[in-house]
Amino acid sequence: MTTLYLVEQGATISLDGERITISREEEELRALPLAKISDVIVFGNCSLTTPALRRLLDRGVELTFLTTRGRYQGRLVGMATPHVQLRRNQYRRADDEAWALYQLPLNRPHA
Repeated sequence: MTTLYLVEQGATISLDGERITISREEEELRALPLAKISDVIVFGNCSLTTPALRRLLDRGVELTFLTTRGRYQGRLVGMATPHVQLRRNQYRRADDEAWALYQLPLNRPHA
């Protein structure tokens, strides 16, 4: 997987089928298969189209926005993993003191 660093000022990330394209003033500068992108780091004055943004977030790609000098401005992260319910159940069980104590090896009958 690849981290895409967008440093070309005035560039736009857009979606073309299953490819992410980077263009500036109608000229395509680069195209990458969407499946190869794991993260996007955007420096300065760059933009993303809504379809590209949605597809990246749907695929779990995190987007980080920095100033042209690299100062952190913010981050976009898609929905949490599909294991949210599992995590909620784990936390709920961990808060159940009787269940948590039973899980200790000393409290279990030996087989």
